[in-house]
Amino acid sequence: MDLVGVSGMYLRGFSQPVFWRYATVFREFWTGPNKSIRIPMLHTQADFLTYRHPELRAGFLVLHYPEGMFLVVVVPEEADGLPRLEAVLTPQLVNRSLNLTKARRTLLAIPKMILDQTRDYTEILEHVNPSKTSQTRYLHGEYVSNTLYTFCIH
Repeated sequence: MDLVGVSGMYLRGFSQPVFWRYATVFREFWTGPNKSIRIPMLHTQADFLTYRHPELRAGFLVLHYPEGMFLVVVVPEEADGLPRLEAVLTPQLVNRSLNLTKARRTLLAIPKMILDQTRDYTEILEHVNPSKTSQTRYLHGEYVSNTLYTFCIH
């Protein structure tokens, strides 16, 4: 089993547009320049905000959720480009890239994820400092353990 860890906010699958179970198919997922594994991939087609950053050699995609929340997916163009991308990516670069996104018809395929709920992310969430009232309830209620997760692809 190969694992690729991605930190992200779990938003109960309410992305817009939604990913339907019937559109899940096994496809190649590259874990390195010469290595791939077949994993279940979720598919949908819609107008997504996207941007290709030429210097970073990475693509940005915005996945929207209710209440004004969104998930930014940043993917290196090279199969072995993640370490280089992580080394140079800053919040300022992400914000500038988000300002350059444009709506484009996109066929999106993302790995189906398994949730690892064994970690307590309360402290991390407090540093995120949610500004919306609907998000601050996660800090002080039963929702904290259901908010942030570590995703793994297997």
